[in-house]
Amino acid sequence: MEEINEIQSYIVNGYVFETKTEYNEAVQEKKAIKYLSSELNLSNIEKTYKLYCELIEKKIFKTPVGMDYLCLLYTSPSPRDRT
Repeated sequence: MEEINEIQSYIVNGYVFETKTEYNEAVQEKKAIKYLSSELNLSNIEKTYKLYCELIEKKIFKTPVGMDYLCLLYTSPSPRDRT
């Protein structure tokens, strides 16, 4: 009888994670992003910039899923763009 090796894939937002621990961290970050996105209006420049700074300072996101969200916030207009 031939043995079948099942490969377990852990995928979140198109990113493949090697371990269940990394996968779970990405899932938690995705949940946090969903919550933050529901509470944040990206057109509010000051609040978006403040949130971005807090997330960076506290090192909340560690996975590519969270980094994508940080990039989204970073590319949103910021108070530094106002002159």
